[in-house]
Amino acid sequence: MESQFSMSEAVIKTQKLISAQENALRRALRHNETLSALDSRVGFFRLLTVVIVLAALVGAAGNWDPVLRLGGWAGFVGFLLLGSLFHKKLQAKAQFWKSSVQSFELGLARMRRDSKVFIEGLAPWHKEIADNGPRGHVYATDLDVGSHVFDLLDTCATKEGSAKLYHLLLTAGLQELPREERVSRKNRAAFLAKKGTLLRRMEALRLNEDYIGEYLRNQDDVKKSVEHSSENADEGSVNLAVGIGFAILSFVAWGYFLIPALRTFFENANGEQLFTSVFKYLVVPLVGVGIYGNVVKAAGRVGRRTKVLMEVLKHMRNLDPQGKIFAFKSLTSNAESSIRQLNFGVDLITLRGNPIFWLALHVLLPFDSIVCLFLLLKLRKVSSEIDQWWDEAIEFDVDVAIARMARENPTFRFVSEQEEAKATAQRFLANDLGHPLLSAQSRINNSFDFSIDSPLVLLTGSNMAGKSTFLRTLGINMLFFNMGAPVCAAYFAVLPHRLLCAIRVDDSLTDGTSYFYAEVKRLKLILQTLQTGEKSLFLIDEIFRGTNNRERFLGSWHILQALLQQKSFGVVSTHDLALADLAAQDVRLRNMHFREHVQEGSLIFDYKLREGKCPTTNALHIMRDAGLPIPQDAGADLPTVGTL
Repeated sequence: MESQFSMSEAVIKTQKLISAQENALRRALRHNETLSALDSRVGFFRLLTVVIVLAALVGAAGNWDPVLRLGGWAGFVGFLLLGSLFHKKLQAKAQFWKSSVQSFELGLARMRRDSKVFIEGLAPWHKEIADNGPRGHVYATDLDVGSHVFDLLDTCATKEGSAKLYHLLLTAGLQELPREERVSRKNRAAFLAKKGTLLRRMEALRLNEDYIGEYLRNQDDVKKSVEHSSENADEGSVNLAVGIGFAILSFVAWGYFLIPALRTFFENANGEQLFTSVFKYLVVPLVGVGIYGNVVKAAGRVGRRTKVLMEVLKHMRNLDPQGKIFAFKSLTSNAESSIRQLNFGVDLITLRGNPIFWLALHVLLPFDSIVCLFLLLKLRKVSSEIDQWWDEAIEFDVDVAIARMARENPTFRFVSEQEEAKATAQRFLANDLGHPLLSAQSRINNSFDFSIDSPLVLLTGSNMAGKSTFLRTLGINMLFFNMGAPVCAAYFAVLPHRLLCAIRVDDSLTDGTSYFYAEVKRLKLILQTLQTGEKSLFLIDEIFRGTNNRERFLGSWHILQALLQQKSFGVVSTHDLALADLAAQDVRLRNMHFREHVQEGSLIFDYKLREGKCPTTNALHIMRDAGLPIPQDAGADLPTVGTL
């Protein structure tokens, strides 16, 4: 009854959160529609105004005195600049709300476990990272880590953050992480889970079309940026003396070609001479495009970093002003100033994307040389620090992904200090434990208790009764606890354990390995690891399913005996009911089972864990329901066998 009550409570809490998210989504949709419409109107108004003002200036400037003419053209360039900055800010706001709409939609899909929807919203680098997972990992395939778990958890705003999160999932179950690292991550994520606006803004950044577009356009550069000092290599390829020298040349060319032509133009409106001088002068900035190309590329990569860093800084200044939780170097005033300056320079360099505006700016000043020289000097100044700031942003990115999982699953919880204090090597206690990948509406919770007196559970049960799901429930929650993430349990008094699994062992045609031999190798690895004495949780599903009944029984019997000699907890599931008799000879073996019942001719599963060995079977019933020629009295004339 306790589990059923908790299940109802979980559904109610989740439904309340879903309703709140749906209301927030509707508000975001209204903002998005308003800003999108405003963006279109402003764009049309800018174009129309530019054409009208330019035509008026060209037509009337000949009758103006030089001072008025100069003021008119200066005002026109200023109008272009202010209009561009205003429109850029408006577009950024519109893009934010568009991304926010997607964030709310994906959040709802994750809460409902609608994988078809949230998988489509994964970052473009997600599949590349997941596909590069190691083969033969001792629990990754068994617990669906490289697919379903990573799919649900990976909401990182950076490729490096996603890679670090995946690495954490693959390693947290291999060896015990330092307690300080695990507890620190848990505390940071628990703190962030209360900050819904921050979590939404970080995911909105990941979904921003400009941000993702920049990543896709520079995939080769992004791969290089994973390696340290990539920015140093790029900006170092432009010698500082060359950069300064070319900037001086740009100013000289601007003064030699344009200043006299502009003076003549403003005095007598001689446009022909002006256009001739402009074309001569533009040769210099066009050459500069090649000279400063690596600086622009480096600035593009740094721009992706500074966007993430600024999102962190915007919130962390107020959330953690003393740095008690996040002791980040990037939170210092000097670091923040440098990041803001870099962001400003990167924003300026993006103005080059508009050819008309680029031309107007270069008539006014040698724009590229000024901005690129500024970025070159700034990159050289912070090159030794930006990697550290970025490492902090990546760590924060992982924390945010874990925090978002906690916030979107109100019945998930971070294990408390009190629970950890009560945990001992003599016991494994979990109440209302649920499968994290199932929705609250479909999840059935079970309580589970290991003790050193009965460290091995033999789990029996009919087909589809829930044995494999329960093993994964134990394994995934143990993995989450090990890495400092929230668990799907009402109470979890457990020490960190290494994970050893044989749940989904695949054969390999390329390696010439049969399923049975692959299982034998995995069981050998499990036994060898257990002999080291490290605290481990072993989970073995349908032991020796790949061989005949007699040898399966004999092999399983001896493996169980060997497992009982180890000082670790574990669960072994089987269809061989005769193996349950081993409990009569060794009290350290504990029998538990899942079962079903027939109601109006249909099988009904309640997925509740019970003591003892399973008293029911359902294989023949399933065969008949599938249309196989199995009569109702099948087996009545055969001797009783000890298998399900």
